[in-house]
Amino acid sequence: APDDIHQVQASLVGPSGSATPPIIFSARFHADGDHGGCSTFVIEEGSDWVETLRFIDYDEDVAICFQRGNFSTSLFVELNGRGNVRMSGAGDGTRIIARKGEAALTFDGFASVTLRNLRVETLDTPHEPTPPKSDLEANEEISDHKRYRKGTITIRNTAVVDVSDMTLRCGGDVSSGGTCLTIAGNPEIPAR
Repeated sequence: APDDIHQVQASLVGPSGSATPPIIFSARFHADGDHGGCSTFVIEEGSDWVETLRFIDYDEDVAICFQRGNFSTSLFVELNGRGNVRMSGAGDGTRIIARKGEAALTFDGFASVTLRNLRVETLDTPHEPTPPKSDLEANEEISDHKRYRKGTITIRNTAVVDVSDMTLRCGGDVSSGGTCLTIAGNPEIPAR
């Protein structure tokens, strides 16, 4: 049935054709028009939640539900797309923790982002990250950081933003540059 929850096993295929180890996650696929084509992804504690988030097609409308638990990472998590994203959890019982970097979750280019009932934290907010030179993604983060300040939650270039019932904590820094929530447009296109 289209509204049943299914266990999904998938691998991401990189540009060289190499695949990541399989990730397993729960998903509910709404195949009928009553749900507007929205897919619901359920993220459980202990899963490779960052790879699951990277697997999702954000050009479609999606709902992401984090179950109760701790979800930590040292990776930079940026989600890009054109669809509507709804992410929710179990209040303070759902902790998303970024162990490195200024932003725990970054959303860019969406039609809308709705965040509810999550606790999101960054533990350390270095003023300028110093990654290994070979880590292209981290070097892009440095370049990105120089253009505008990031928050624990950063939402950019998104027309509609709805954030409610959240607990946000930003890490310490030697300067007063930290924010818990950053909502910004495109820094290269001046506001009118």
